[in-house]
Amino acid sequence: MKRKLFLFVFFTVAVYWTAVYAEETGIGDILVDSTMTISGIAQANGIPEAKLLKGLKLETAEASLKLPETGRSIGQASSVIRKIKVLQATEKAKDWRLILSKFALWIISLTAATVLLMKNKITGRTRLIWMIGTAVLFGFMFGSDPNPMGTVKDAIVLYGREGVLFPPRMAALAVFLLLVFVSNKSICGWGCHFGALQDAVNFSPVRKFKLPFWLTNGIRTIILSGIILGAFARGLDWIGAIDPFKAFNLKPGDIGFLGMIFISLMLLLSLVFYRPWCQLFCPFGLAGWAVEQLSLLSPRISRQECVKCLTCIRVCPTRAMEGIYHQHKLHADCFACGKCLSNCPAKVIKWDRSKKKQ
Repeated sequence: MKRKLFLFVFFTVAVYWTAVYAEETGIGDILVDSTMTISGIAQANGIPEAKLLKGLKLETAEASLKLPETGRSIGQASSVIRKIKVLQATEKAKDWRLILSKFALWIISLTAATVLLMKNKITGRTRLIWMIGTAVLFGFMFGSDPNPMGTVKDAIVLYGREGVLFPPRMAALAVFLLLVFVSNKSICGWGCHFGALQDAVNFSPVRKFKLPFWLTNGIRTIILSGIILGAFARGLDWIGAIDPFKAFNLKPGDIGFLGMIFISLMLLLSLVFYRPWCQLFCPFGLAGWAVEQLSLLSPRISRQECVKCLTCIRVCPTRAMEGIYHQHKLHADCFACGKCLSNCPAKVIKWDRSKKKQ
């Protein structure tokens, strides 16, 4: 029995590390030697001459010089060429029409959700239908990428492996964080496809439990630290092997053995815990949590009219309203579900703008 258990664990770990190391950049060979001119090197590697010159910090007039004549080494040239080719390969892999369409729909969807929150028109039925629609539209129809988590994780992994940042990805991250800033955690609460899938599962009629704030942020901080350490120390993308957004990739083989186990576990936990992936693992969730402390639109309590019934704290699926109600400097993740607004008997909670959160 022990031998079988050992073999199972060994096989599982082997499959995991194989998945971690399996990702290739697909940049092909790097062709460079001391007899080639800068222009010839660029042509041989299929990269723009101007980018190679810029990377090597050379002037345009030096394009006709051989590499040793420029004072640059083969190692330096190879490093610059690799970075350029990595960015080219990353860009080529993107479906820009799909990405731009998805972002346009996100902005429209989140604007509509914010308006409904401001008008206090969110009901449980509305929320459930919206969550199912978000999972179907942004997940199964548009695919797993792009997604908020990927903008953080992929940026860290690419920089850790290759020392480069992919500008469109950084722009996407900026847009996501701006959406969080404008309307508290709106992209997570209403636009994230895996978040929505967990949210829909959480509507099941079973007893729910709230995770402590110190635990959620503590684990997420450890996970993010692990992503950074793995990427910079070994060039690893260990989250890639269990990426829950792969649940929306319907092609056979997209989800590995560990991925299926992890996704199934997250959905099972979603029955009793609100969005376990978002609260415990998601690197964007941690970044979004930091930004949401400053969000322009968020739950605002009219203290003079509040009857202190604490209903908002009881119905909140996280510990967010507990922190907001007691005016803590930092509160747990608020996923803009609207329960505090719709369940307040005195109707004194509004999704409103405030210079100082109340």
